[in-house]
Amino acid sequence: MGSLALAAAARVILPLARGPLPLATAMLLAWACLSGLAVPISAISVASLRQAITPDSLQGRVNATLQFLNTIPVPLGSLFGGYLGNLFGTRAVLAVTASGFVLVVVGCFLSPLRTLRELPSPIERAATEGNPA
Repeated sequence: MGSLALAAAARVILPLARGPLPLATAMLLAWACLSGLAVPISAISVASLRQAITPDSLQGRVNATLQFLNTIPVPLGSLFGGYLGNLFGTRAVLAVTASGFVLVVVGCFLSPLRTLRELPSPIERAATEGNPA
């Protein structure tokens, strides 16, 4: 959860980067460092949880489907983001995007995910799937 919050914080920094060159440079450097650290850590955490709760027989299908669903919208989102940036301004669009990331973090903190301390074991997975362990 902490890495997800850091990734959201990095997104908040980006539209705020302005002012004198040293300040703006420091803010962009902070954005790059936070993103470079937090995004891979949160991606690993999400993938680990997904693999822990997905039955072994479905691992390939679930991973392939999620990769497909995560990759296909990228070109359309880029075009749409560029259009909105041209229409409303880059900082405004980045600020709305950052707000979306913050809402995701709030949603995760309000969910049972907040209390998860260990990945479910295969025995717990089998019990939830209705299979004898």
